[in-house]
Amino acid sequence: MSMSVLRAVVAILLAAFPVVSQVPQIVSGVPAANGNNALPAGPINVTFSTNLNPATVNATNVYVFGRWSGVASGVLSVVGGNTIRFEPSGPFSCGELVTMYIGTGVTSASGTPVPATLTHTFWTAAAPADWGFNLVSTTNVRLPGEGHIQTYGAYAGDLNNDGYPDLSMTNEVSSDVRIFMNDGTGGFLPFTIHSLPSGSVPSPIVGADLNRDGWTDFVTANQNGTVGVFMNDGAGGILPAVVYSTNGSQPRGLELLDANSDGNIDILTANRGPGTLSLLLGNGNGTFGAAMVFQGGVSNETSLAVGDANGDGIQDVFVGGYNSQNIALLLGDGAGNFTVSATMSTNGRPWMLMAGDVDGDGNVDCVAATSDSGDASVVRSDGSGGLFPAVNYNAGSFTIAIDLGDLDGDGDLDMMASNYSSDDFTVWRNNGNGTFAPPLILPAVNAGSCALVVDIDGDGKTELLGIDEIADLLFIWETPPPVVQRCSPMACLAIDGVTTAAGFGFLPPAAVPVGSTPTFTISGHPNQAFLVAVGLPLDPGQWTVAGTLNLNLALPWVRLLDGFAGGCTSCATGADGNYQLPFNFSGVPVGVSFSAQFAIMNPANLASGLSLSNPLRFVTTL
Repeated sequence: MSMSVLRAVVAILLAAFPVVSQVPQIVSGVPAANGNNALPAGPINVTFSTNLNPATVNATNVYVFGRWSGVASGVLSVVGGNTIRFEPSGPFSCGELVTMYIGTGVTSASGTPVPATLTHTFWTAAAPADWGFNLVSTTNVRLPGEGHIQTYGAYAGDLNNDGYPDLSMTNEVSSDVRIFMNDGTGGFLPFTIHSLPSGSVPSPIVGADLNRDGWTDFVTANQNGTVGVFMNDGAGGILPAVVYSTNGSQPRGLELLDANSDGNIDILTANRGPGTLSLLLGNGNGTFGAAMVFQGGVSNETSLAVGDANGDGIQDVFVGGYNSQNIALLLGDGAGNFTVSATMSTNGRPWMLMAGDVDGDGNVDCVAATSDSGDASVVRSDGSGGLFPAVNYNAGSFTIAIDLGDLDGDGDLDMMASNYSSDDFTVWRNNGNGTFAPPLILPAVNAGSCALVVDIDGDGKTELLGIDEIADLLFIWETPPPVVQRCSPMACLAIDGVTTAAGFGFLPPAAVPVGSTPTFTISGHPNQAFLVAVGLPLDPGQWTVAGTLNLNLALPWVRLLDGFAGGCTSCATGADGNYQLPFNFSGVPVGVSFSAQFAIMNPANLASGLSLSNPLRFVTTL
């Protein structure tokens, strides 16, 4: 056989048996990427296309950060050869955005590194709540006798690692940040003032661990063309700001990400004045290099949001164009470069953006506060770098801030916007498919300026935070508890798969034939003790910090399974968070009816340490 013929045969064989790439790529995750209903204390599992070198999966190369809870401590391991598992030592905040960063120090078993800093992002579950809002507090951001300071931006990051989000608020006239430490109940200690140079005019504020010391730092974008870097002193205090030029005036948009895959957090700003983006590469110690300026694919770049929009694990950027009235999607390559893949009109000037999966398809979407049109503009993505036409929801007059979060605990992202000129805040409930029901309007005093969705008091339900920049006031609204507790990932009771509150709220009870053996399933956080109670129904129920109690404890009731008092050593969920209880109804008369509800240990409920499940009423039948 000639050499040319041999080569042809080899080429045919190679084509028939293609070489499998050993470059580690993320193929799946639990919780699912961009999902909105993960257990706040549950493990994170990210599976790769090839086996990994376990020695490279360490705290240097892999870390996890919660938007509000900050740096997560925990145990890293490799399971099944190709799955990174992170078991947090404490819970994430309920209803927050969580990101796992996987750096290029992670390699395959054969030594090939991951192609870039990869991220796996999801939202944690919030406890169920009814739709509605009660104003619970109004806080003055000024000193006694102080004049107008123009409070605009806010970041709700945990600065002292006590598990409760603290509030850091920017003030444009006084050129400072005022920090309200959480007192552990959702209230605040007297604020401290952290100054920037006079005339800085700080507006946006975002947090991250900038030097990987396990403490949350934050950055402000200042309208004089600078950013202010505030480092944590490692004890919850904040060091004096260090200021860097953006080489562009009016940086209205601000995001923190690892753009060039060196494992360090970088600063990205959108500069409305010249219509540019500025990237300041982090050195890993809380300092930053000189700004690199480039175009964002729109006109008068004003707003930013970050998310993996094409499913490659690399962070991408949504950019809002103030004059062009559109949003551009810029795909990151992990080397610090961004390429415009799509643009979409918003029919208004996008002042602020927020990213999240609003329609539940697994793709990260973008919502915008479009100032001049007074709308919230929802721009969905197709998961491959494309954008669908905007759907606009009227908000008010001069809409300048927007946020996403699960306000009613039903597993999807609701939307809140602030309206400067109409002096109010607008809140929309997600219908579960990325469309939104008619809104509720919450009043400000003089201006609706900033909006946040965060569990500020640690009870598992998310609250609405709003700022009035003329009156310099902080408002906190709380959602009312449900009159009938609903099933949630933190506590759910099912009978043969039925998870609705059967027998409550006008629902019929679950029918159980005499002689049958239905399976009761108790689910919640993994490896947690529970107590099952049986008694008579209470509808509407009684609110507790663990949820709504729908059993009448004033009447006789029975502890069926008690894992709290040591009476049942096996009454705890397993590693998968579930407990199966087959129960035989032989010998039980027809027509017997009871209600059941359980309480389970919930480390994410800082207020009580417990969560109540949905109740179930069942009746025996023939």
